[in-house]
Amino acid sequence: MPDQKENAITTNNVSLQALPRGTRKSPGTYTYGAHDNEIKISGTFSGYVRGTGRGTNFTDTYGENSNILDKGDCATKGAIGNPKFGTEIRVRNTDNDIAANFYKADNGSLPDAVIDIWKTGVEKVGLSWASYVSFSARYSYDF
Repeated sequence: MPDQKENAITTNNVSLQALPRGTRKSPGTYTYGAHDNEIKISGTFSGYVRGTGRGTNFTDTYGENSNILDKGDCATKGAIGNPKFGTEIRVRNTDNDIAANFYKADNGSLPDAVIDIWKTGVEKVGLSWASYVSFSARYSYDF
């Protein structure tokens, strides 16, 4: 009988290198960072990715396709889940229960966050933009 914790993977040393675009790590639960961030991957060829933990914002100018970033863009932790460019990602601010759709336009190391929203996009989840924003977040997308 397989160990019930077979799919539970805990890591505080997730590689900083992004996976190839459109891929994700094996099914399981990945935890990391000071805020106990958790990304759960369910399924291999089809399924979902769900992240719970800290949301932040970023201020880069260009994304992963040399695209100019815009309100509504976001970045995922590329070393765990690097969805295709333009994937719709549902983000919920669990501090105020406001949710909005964003589009994956970049990936990053996100050492202590599950999702990174570009600049003023944080307004879509009820926050005021500042050069640094942090909030309790949940995000998901299907593949």
